[in-house]
Amino acid sequence: MKKNKKKKKKKKKNKNKNKNKKKKKKKKKKKKKKKKKKKKKKKKKKEKGKKRRNRDEKGTEESLVKTGAMVTEMQKSLMYYPYICYNLPLK
Repeated sequence: MKKNKKKKKKKKKNKNKNKNKKKKKKKKKKKKKKKKKKKKKKKKKKEKGKKRRNRDEKGTEESLVKTGAMVTEMQKSLMYYPYICYNLPLK
């Protein structure tokens, strides 16, 4: 006698399969920022003899006489225009 074979149940196709599936998000690639190159500043060459000359000039009598003359001129102008400057030393 033949054995009664059990019939296999057919699986129902899931029509909503696509709806139920979670979509994988694509990772966005980050764009690399280009680094800006810094421009090198050219150093100006200092004139070598200038500093010494100025240092010598500071203490000489000529320079002192010049500054004194300038102060006296300013004081004379102050007599006519007193609103220009108040903090000059009197001689």
